Amino acid sequence: MLTKIETTDTDIKVEDVPEVADTKIVTITGYLDTYNSIYVQRCFDEVLNTPNVKNLIVNCAALTYLSSTGLGIFTTIYKKLLDRKGKLILLSISKKVYELFLLLGFSQFFVTKSTYAEAIEFLKKGLEPNDFEETQHIECPNCKSKLRITKAGRFRCEHCKINLAVDKNLRIRLA
Repeated sequence: MLTKIETTDTDIKVEDVPEVADTKIVTITGYLDTYNSIYVQRCFDEVLNTPNVKNLIVNCAALTYLSSTGLGIFTTIYKKLLDRKGKLILLSISKKVYELFLLLGFSQFFVTKSTYAEAIEFLKKGLEPNDFEETQHIECPNCKSKLRITKAGRFRCEHCKINLAVDKNLRIRLA
């Protein structure tokens, strides 16, 4: 299946992902803002209404602008896929967009990957969005104890009892 919707500022292309069953890739080119959000949402609705679509990879490499309305669309897609035990992967997002995700806390639930191969590998392994591929070892910034974690999230140091938040990039902050 190949679907293409064009607006003045946005081009969307939908393709099957042959490496992983029940998965589509959506490539967005241009802007994702209030003015074209209805068209973009309709395209995603069409994809999500296709029988057996469980996972979605959204290629954002050519996405030049993302408004709060666009973030809302991604959040809606995430919730719909979560209901069917699927995954949303945002591929090749720009540094500016990723910094916005970090600032707003979206990095806690959106899976981001740099390459198509990484996205496919993530789906094949069946990991959950906040899971690390291997157990990670971090150091408590308060007492310097070594802690083992298997996913991003909030933790309590076993030794000094301080609360920590760890993101998917292993950045640690006090929670």
